[in-house]
Amino acid sequence: MNEPSQEPIELKLDSGNGANNTQQGQQDYQGQQDSQAGAPVIGWIAVACGVLGVFTASIFFVPLALVCSVIAFFMGQFLWGIMGIVLAIIGFLTSPVLLGIIGLSALAAYFGF
Repeated sequence: MNEPSQEPIELKLDSGNGANNTQQGQQDYQGQQDSQAGAPVIGWIAVACGVLGVFTASIFFVPLALVCSVIAFFMGQFLWGIMGIVLAIIGFLTSPVLLGIIGLSALAAYFGF
């Protein structure tokens, strides 16, 4: 049984010239990697923790938002870092537990917060 040697079939999703599509596919892949590398994930985490600190258990989320905001600043995500810090400050000022920890609960009670 002498079978002729078969060439492997190249599998691809787009039609056209194989050499051109391979180069185009590599360029598209590089573009996807570059766009994902610049995603401000730590900034998103800082803002999410800031929002959670305002509306939920601020004793956990406010310090986490501050830490993530500082990390976002060091990574060059200045806008996300500023938003995280602002939300962390708002969460701090609306949290009776955190105000009580540093002794400002009396001041908050005096002003009716």
